[in-house]
Amino acid sequence: MGDENEDGNEGDGNPPGGDPLSRLDEATAAWVRDRLHKARQEAKGLRDRLKAAEPVLEEARKAEEAKKSEAERNAAMLKQLDERANAAELRAARIEVAYAKNLTPAQASRLVGNTAEELAADADVFLKDVLGSAAGKQGDKKPAGGNPLGSQPLRGGLNAGETDDPEALDPAKLAASVPRHGLFG
Repeated sequence: MGDENEDGNEGDGNPPGGDPLSRLDEATAAWVRDRLHKARQEAKGLRDRLKAAEPVLEEARKAEEAKKSEAERNAAMLKQLDERANAAELRAARIEVAYAKNLTPAQASRLVGNTAEELAADADVFLKDVLGSAAGKQGDKKPAGGNPLGSQPLRGGLNAGETDDPEALDPAKLAASVPRHGLFG
């Protein structure tokens, strides 16, 4: 390799075999040399600017990749939230069908289907197969008074022990009915 000249080219800038400008008159040759020198200077300036711009370009590429990565993360999060929403809707539909068919939570957890209609159909099959044909015929009907045991009256709350017979609640009679074995008797 030869020596580089001020324009960054090797040698004297002339092709082997002589100077092609030697065939031109002095004024034209000077003009061509001046233009060539300016073009080389401009090219050198552009190369320098390109080298200075490469780190900025690399940062821009990295930022673009980061945006893509962020968009991909957002898409994955959106998919996950959508799956969670679908699962919650399915649980709500299962609970609604179980309530309508008078199923316990344990029985409701066994229902299979992706829609309320599929869950209701599965509940009907469950009632028919597992609980017997009487419960299957009952289907959507709730027992009278909302009592899952049917017509058997339920008592509860503050007045659970009330009876129509006031003597049944007489404290003396109640105390006398308690057996006295052991401690005080």
